[in-house]
Amino acid sequence: GGACCTEETLTEEVNRIDTSADKIKSVFRRDPGEEEFRAPEAPALVGDELVGRWVTDKGTYSISRNAVGDLDFLEENSPRVILVGTLLWNNGWWEGEIVNKADNYKVVGRLRVKQEEDGLRTSFQRVGGKWDSIGLKASRVLK
Repeated sequence: GGACCTEETLTEEVNRIDTSADKIKSVFRRDPGEEEFRAPEAPALVGDELVGRWVTDKGTYSISRNAVGDLDFLEENSPRVILVGTLLWNNGWWEGEIVNKADNYKVVGRLRVKQEEDGLRTSFQRVGGKWDSIGLKASRVLK
Protein backbone atom coordinates (compact mmCIF):
# COMPACT_ATOMS: atom_id res chain seq x y z
CA GLY A 1 0.00 0.00 0.00
CA GLY A 2 1.01 3.55 -0.56
CA ALA A 3 1.30 6.28 2.00
CA CYS A 4 -1.63 8.24 0.52
CA CYS A 5 -4.86 6.42 0.69
CA THR A 6 -6.29 3.17 1.85
CA GLU A 7 -8.98 1.34 -0.03
CA GLU A 8 -11.39 2.13 2.79
CA THR A 9 -10.76 5.90 2.50
CA LEU A 10 -11.37 5.81 -1.28
CA THR A 11 -14.62 3.93 -0.80
CA GLU A 12 -15.80 6.60 1.68
CA GLU A 13 -14.94 9.36 -0.83
CA VAL A 14 -16.88 7.65 -3.63
CA ASN A 15 -19.89 7.07 -1.36
CA ARG A 16 -20.01 10.79 -0.51
CA ILE A 17 -20.43 11.84 -4.18
CA ASP A 18 -24.01 13.00 -4.74
CA THR A 19 -25.29 11.20 -7.86
CA SER A 20 -28.88 12.38 -7.65
CA ALA A 21 -30.22 13.33 -11.06
CA ASP A 22 -30.77 17.02 -10.27
CA LYS A 23 -27.09 17.46 -9.38
CA ILE A 24 -25.68 15.87 -12.57
CA LYS A 25 -26.21 17.61 -15.89
CA SER A 26 -26.41 15.18 -18.78
CA VAL A 27 -24.22 16.00 -21.75
CA PHE A 28 -27.20 15.11 -23.92
CA ARG A 29 -29.83 17.18 -22.13
CA ARG A 30 -29.97 20.93 -22.58
CA ASP A 31 -31.48 23.68 -20.52
CA PRO A 32 -34.21 25.90 -22.03
CA GLY A 33 -32.58 28.70 -24.01
CA GLU A 34 -29.31 26.81 -24.36
CA GLU A 35 -28.20 26.49 -27.97
CA GLU A 36 -28.53 23.05 -29.49
CA PHE A 37 -25.23 21.32 -30.17
CA ARG A 38 -24.40 21.17 -33.87
CA ALA A 39 -21.55 19.19 -35.34
CA PRO A 40 -19.25 21.37 -37.41
CA GLU A 41 -19.97 21.21 -41.13
CA ALA A 42 -17.67 18.81 -42.94
CA PRO A 43 -15.28 20.75 -45.14
CA ALA A 44 -16.06 20.46 -48.83
CA LEU A 45 -13.89 17.93 -50.61
CA VAL A 46 -12.08 18.90 -53.77
CA GLY A 47 -14.32 17.83 -56.64
CA ASP A 48 -17.62 18.18 -54.73
CA GLU A 49 -18.77 20.70 -57.34
CA LEU A 50 -18.91 17.82 -59.86
CA VAL A 51 -21.16 15.58 -57.75
CA GLY A 52 -24.68 15.35 -59.19
CA ARG A 53 -26.62 14.55 -62.36
CA TRP A 54 -25.66 16.32 -65.57
CA VAL A 55 -27.24 16.63 -69.01
CA THR A 56 -25.65 17.35 -72.41
CA ASP A 57 -27.13 17.29 -75.90
CA LYS A 58 -25.88 13.66 -76.07
CA GLY A 59 -27.50 12.38 -72.87
CA THR A 60 -27.38 12.34 -69.09
CA TYR A 61 -24.66 11.17 -66.70
CA SER A 62 -23.95 11.32 -62.99
CA ILE A 63 -20.88 11.84 -60.85
CA SER A 64 -20.90 10.58 -57.27
CA ARG A 65 -18.51 9.86 -54.41
CA ASN A 66 -17.67 6.20 -53.89
CA ALA A 67 -16.92 4.52 -50.54
CA VAL A 68 -13.30 5.72 -50.51
CA GLY A 69 -14.15 9.28 -51.56
CA ASP A 70 -13.15 9.12 -55.23
CA LEU A 71 -15.38 10.53 -57.98
CA ASP A 72 -17.26 7.91 -60.01
CA PHE A 73 -18.70 8.60 -63.46
CA LEU A 74 -21.83 6.74 -64.64
CA GLU A 75 -23.68 7.07 -67.96
CA GLU A 76 -26.42 4.55 -68.68
CA ASN A 77 -27.26 4.79 -72.39
CA SER A 78 -29.01 1.42 -72.76
CA PRO A 79 -28.90 -2.02 -71.13
CA ARG A 80 -25.92 -2.78 -73.42
CA VAL A 81 -24.06 0.49 -72.86
CA ILE A 82 -23.32 1.40 -69.23
CA LEU A 83 -20.25 3.59 -69.11
CA VAL A 84 -18.36 3.83 -65.81
CA GLY A 85 -15.04 5.12 -64.55
CA THR A 86 -13.25 6.77 -61.64
CA LEU A 87 -12.09 10.35 -62.17
CA LEU A 88 -8.78 11.56 -60.71
CA TRP A 89 -7.30 15.08 -60.77
CA ASN A 90 -4.81 15.59 -63.61
CA ASN A 91 -3.57 18.95 -64.99
CA GLY A 92 -6.72 20.98 -64.40
CA TRP A 93 -9.16 18.19 -65.36
CA TRP A 94 -10.82 15.28 -63.56
CA GLU A 95 -9.82 12.39 -65.80
CA GLY A 96 -10.35 8.65 -65.96
CA GLU A 97 -10.51 5.53 -68.06
CA ILE A 98 -14.08 4.76 -69.12
CA VAL A 99 -15.27 1.19 -69.55
CA ASN A 100 -18.54 -0.37 -70.67
CA LYS A 101 -19.76 -2.28 -67.63
CA ALA A 102 -22.36 -4.08 -69.77
CA ASP A 103 -19.69 -5.34 -72.19
CA ASN A 104 -17.38 -7.14 -69.75
CA TYR A 105 -15.73 -3.83 -68.70
CA LYS A 106 -14.30 -3.22 -72.17
CA VAL A 107 -12.26 0.00 -72.29
CA VAL A 108 -13.93 2.57 -74.58
CA GLY A 109 -11.65 5.53 -73.94
CA ARG A 110 -10.78 8.31 -71.51
CA LEU A 111 -12.95 11.13 -70.19
CA ARG A 112 -11.92 14.55 -68.89
CA VAL A 113 -14.27 16.77 -66.88
CA LYS A 114 -13.83 20.27 -65.45
CA GLN A 115 -16.04 22.96 -64.02
CA GLU A 116 -16.87 25.73 -66.47
CA GLU A 117 -19.06 28.73 -65.64
CA ASP A 118 -22.40 27.30 -64.43
CA GLY A 119 -21.80 23.74 -65.61
CA LEU A 120 -19.20 21.20 -66.65
CA ARG A 121 -17.10 20.73 -69.77
CA THR A 122 -16.33 17.17 -70.82
CA SER A 123 -13.89 15.94 -73.41
CA PHE A 124 -13.64 12.35 -74.63
CA GLN A 125 -10.82 10.38 -76.20
CA ARG A 126 -11.67 7.07 -77.86
CA VAL A 127 -9.16 4.23 -77.59
CA GLY A 128 -6.39 5.05 -80.10
CA GLY A 129 -7.91 8.45 -80.88
CA LYS A 130 -7.28 12.09 -80.01
CA TRP A 131 -8.99 14.23 -77.39
CA ASP A 132 -12.14 15.96 -78.61
CA SER A 133 -10.92 19.58 -78.72
CA ILE A 134 -14.34 21.15 -78.10
CA GLY A 135 -16.10 18.60 -75.92
CA LEU A 136 -19.59 18.92 -74.51
CA LYS A 137 -21.12 21.46 -72.14
CA ALA A 138 -23.19 19.88 -69.34
CA SER A 139 -25.82 21.52 -67.17
CA ARG A 140 -26.85 20.29 -63.72
CA VAL A 141 -30.12 18.35 -63.65
CA LEU A 142 -32.27 20.00 -61.01
CA LYS A 143 -34.00 17.64 -58.61
